[in-house]
Amino acid sequence: MKKIGFIILLISPAAFAQFNGPTQIWGTSHLQKADMLYEQNFYEEAIVYYKKEIENVNFQEDALVKLARCYKKLADYKNVNNYYRIMEQTSTLNEPEDKFNYAESLLSIGEYRESATWFNKYLETTPGDQLAITRLEGLE
Repeated sequence: MKKIGFIILLISPAAFAQFNGPTQIWGTSHLQKADMLYEQNFYEEAIVYYKKEIENVNFQEDALVKLARCYKKLADYKNVNNYYRIMEQTSTLNEPEDKFNYAESLLSIGEYRESATWFNKYLETTPGDQLAITRLEGLE
């Protein structure tokens, strides 16, 4: 019986050494916690920490990008649109992927003209993307 207890005692730390989701992230910044959760596809949990990060006066702009992308992964296009709109106003909407995502979010909420504008901006940086071209043709 003592051998079984000893074996369990030896195995226990190894079992807890692997990442077990959101619980193994204490002692890091909001952005680090959010990034860890994002990388593990815990988007709803990551949103909580990205929002805490952007409450800071000197928040990292990357938090806005990842926050919008989390909402996109969850197909919450209204919130995707809200955060991309903030990025547009603060001139941080620079990545082609985010321009495309913003155009799609606008399309999904019925803002067709603005969506076409952003598909065109995306195509300036990524010419020949057939999906964007098809979506744009559907708007014309």
